[in-house]
Amino acid sequence: MKVLIVDKSEEVIQRTADIVEQVSHITSITKASTYRDALEHFSNHQPDVVVLDMGLGGTEFIHLLGDIKNKYPDTVVIAQSIHIDETIEKDCLLKGADFFFDKYNDYTKIPITLEELFKENKSTDSDHENQETLFQGA
Repeated sequence: MKVLIVDKSEEVIQRTADIVEQVSHITSITKASTYRDALEHFSNHQPDVVVLDMGLGGTEFIHLLGDIKNKYPDTVVIAQSIHIDETIEKDCLLKGADFFFDKYNDYTKIPITLEELFKENKSTDSDHENQETLFQGA
């Protein structure tokens, strides 16, 4: 599983990368601190998951989220913010984020979520393989 971490703080990027590295199924971690860098890294690496900070700056977060989901709707986006309230969370999820976490208090949810996503993806792949076998045998 490939992960892109986008945050304007290098310290937070490193902290997030340290947590993500603990997940056994991660094949690559790419890091970006600006909208432009994030788009470039996304185009070059096409990650399965993007951990995206809402504090990226003004409308950059919304534009990046929209760009990712419009071009690659199956990419999972985990949005993070230090500003947590129900309205922000709902808006973020409506704009296309798959998950919304408190940037400072929900760090333990990131590796758990990545593990669950891997299990779901593996299960889906297995289901497709079983269906193909059934069709071939018919």
